[in-house]
This record gives sequence, structure tokens and C-alpha cells, in this order.
Amino acid sequence: MPNRKAVIAVLTLFLMIVLPAWAYGAAVFTIGSTVFSMGGSEQIMGVAPYVDNGRTYLPVRYAAESVGVATDDITWNPATGQVIITSGGRSIVLTVGSKTMTVNGVAIQMDAAPVITGGRVMLPVRFLGQALGVDINWDPLNRRVTIGALVMPVSAQPGSPTTVPDLRYDPSVQIVARDFAWQYPQYQGRTFTWHLEVPNDLLDWDRQINQLTEEYYSNQYSQDTLLESEPDEVKNMVTADSVQKGGNLAPWVNEPDNTQWAGYLADRLTKCASSNGFDYFHTAEFIQSFVGSAIPYQLTDVPELPGQTIIDNGDCKDKSILLAAILEILSYKVVLLEFNPGPGEAAGHMAVGVAIGDSQLPKSETLSYYRYNGLKYYFAETTAPGWLLGQASDSEPAQVYDVN
Repeated sequence: MPNRKAVIAVLTLFLMIVLPAWAYGAAVFTIGSTVFSMGGSEQIMGVAPYVDNGRTYLPVRYAAESVGVATDDITWNPATGQVIITSGGRSIVLTVGSKTMTVNGVAIQMDAAPVITGGRVMLPVRFLGQALGVDINWDPLNRRVTIGALVMPVSAQPGSPTTVPDLRYDPSVQIVARDFAWQYPQYQGRTFTWHLEVPNDLLDWDRQINQLTEEYYSNQYSQDTLLESEPDEVKNMVTADSVQKGGNLAPWVNEPDNTQWAGYLADRLTKCASSNGFDYFHTAEFIQSFVGSAIPYQLTDVPELPGQTIIDNGDCKDKSILLAAILEILSYKVVLLEFNPGPGEAAGHMAVGVAIGDSQLPKSETLSYYRYNGLKYYFAETTAPGWLLGQASDSEPAQVYDVN
């Protein structure tokens, strides 16, 4: 297998013309620095932002104030460990140690809980951005987080809203490039285009995991020795599709290197969605349209990781892994839906379920969903062009695998 650190290192993007220029009035925070800029002037915080387990933590107070929340509208209750933020008709409640955030009384599940660091309440910034309804942008090259008003990239200006910002790497990085074009039916059938690049190190890693998995299932006599020198993460992926584990492919959604890279995909897709005015529901549906319509269906024997699916195409399980990985990065609650084979079929089927609150649904539409752990997960098909989020499936029972 390739060196893991090398794979992670190569994923640092050279952000040529892809990232927007920062508008005056946006707040910029730098990892490891207590100095941040707001409205063009520098200010000092009591604690520096940091990255932990792939999540960027900012002090809640400074992040909220940077987007116009008054100091008096931020309340800290040390007895309950709660921070209450009141802004723009929203009441946001965060509790230290709890992954549940409430916005106007509606519970939103996060994948990380607020913590206290240096006497300050810290929270992964994307959740605060979601709660406050502001743009959050991450610059991995300079390790900066920008919150607030942004000047959109040229490719996302109203004159060309159907171009997704390119994903490009420094010329020194060996890559495989691919150009996509697809239609999003809800957007008057207009064609979206996107230039994507995948670093060779990531693609090689993905293909080796795929080949190792294929070898594992094709030769049962060598299974015990084939994986003995592999790390637990690889073992969990390779054996995920076994009878013993019931075909739960969640480890393929959460593979660290592809999760980081999927974040770059998510960033650019949401920029295009935002420039077109798509809401929470239709942003997820727009991303579904890319996975389902832009990437050709191709039957595979064993699962593929997201980087490989982008280049080599894939079937329902591969494209479902890709869609789930992108949406999970954006804090959507997602599950994998596995269906048993139908009459005369040799294999079953896989799709994605996306949890959407009732208040975020389109009006006057009947949508197909699966109820799991008290939430409604709307059916997302990825195999063919034209499918919409919640479009009626055949309503067969599904095995639900939580990937968050």
C-alpha cells in the first residue's frame, strides 16, 4: 500500500483561481493563531482555532460575533454547560459534550460535540455556520477559515451559474483529470459542467483497496493470511461486504483520505448550489443529480472508494458510497439502504437515504422515505440520470446502515 502520510500530504490543494477572493466584512480565522480579522481589522482571541479528527474548531463566541451576533445575544450557562445564541429570529442552543444542537427548538444532530478549550467553548465551525445560515469556507493551503459574505468565483457568477468551480491541483502533483456534464431536472433541464482532478496517490490507494477486496473474496483459502499484516481500517473495509457483517459498507464511506478529498467536492458543489439559490433540500438533490447523472453506471464485483468511482465509474454500491461521503461532509444525516435481490436477480441493490426535516421539504410533494431512529430518510437513487430526492422507489423493505 502507498505511504499514508504521503497520500494525505498530496491532498493539500494548490487553490488556483478556484477559491473566491474574500469580501470586505468577512471574518478570517487561521489555525493555531489567536489573531483574526473582522471587517478588515485585526483582533485578538483568548484561544486559537485548531483541527481535531478532521474537524476545524473555532471559539463559539468569536465566530458568532464575527457575523454580527451581539455580545449580549450570546449567553453561557456554566451550570448546564449550555451556550444560547439569539440572532435573526433564531434561537440556537449548544451543550458542551452533547452532539445535539437545537435551532428554534428543532434538534439537529452533529457528528462532534462542543468542548471547552482554554476556558472557551469550541465547536466545529461548519455546524455553527449551518445554524446561523452563513457561508463557511476552508482554505487548506493557508489553513484559514472564512465566515460571512463572500465574493463568488467568476465561474459561479450569475452569467455562468451552471459551471461548478474547478477542482485543480498544483502542476507538480500527478493527477488524472475528468470533465463532467449533466442535467439537473429541477433546474429547467440546463446542463452543468465540472472539471475534476484526482491525485494519482489517492487513485492508486483506492484501486489497491479494491483489488485487495476482490482477491479476498475470490480465494477463500487465503483469506486468513491475506489481511493479517493490514491495519484495522483496511480490514474493516475489505470484510465489510461479508456475510458476517451483513454488507455494511459504512467503512467505505468513512475512509479518511477519501473523506478529506470528498470535502473538496462538497465545497465546490455547494458553491454552485448556493449561487443558484438552492435550499437545503435541493442542494442535496443537486449533488444526487451529479452522482446519478454525470457518472456512467458500470457493474463492479466489489466496492470502490470515491476517488476511484469518479475516474473508473461504478454501480449502485460505488455511487452510493460517493454520494453518502459528500453529503456526510456537509453534515447531512445519511444512511445506506440495501435491498435484497429481486426474482431472477443475482445481486441486490443499494441506494442512499437522506434525512430532511419536515420544515425543509418542498411544499405539496409526496416523497418516498424510510423511517430510521425517529428520522425520515428520503430515498436517493444514484444509478441513472433524472432521479430526484424522495422520488418514489418500489417501496421494498431495506436494511439500513447508519454511516454518520
